Amino acid sequence: MDNILFFGGVGFFSVSISYLLAITFNYLVNYKWTFVASVGHNLAVGKYLVMVSIGGVLNASVVSLGLGLKFNFLLVQMVAIAAICFFNYFMSRKWVYVSS
Repeated sequence: MDNILFFGGVGFFSVSISYLLAITFNYLVNYKWTFVASVGHNLAVGKYLVMVSIGGVLNASVVSLGLGLKFNFLLVQMVAIAAICFFNYFMSRKWVYVSS
């Protein structure tokens, strides 16, 4: 666990690469099959990146708050992931993949 949380280590590099691959895969799958986008990639990619950025801030905020309240890290991260899943689903369905 320490290797993953250490920003100068190999764990951080691995996590960063896997995160970039995951968001790229998720964008493409959601664009094509899950939400069947009604907008072009030029617009959808920008909206998707905004959504992912907000999700990252939401994750950091929930984790910081939870750890500040002395909750268990894994429990806090599970709550953050659940919150981001709901946030991403509704943002994707109502905004990212639809025409304005």
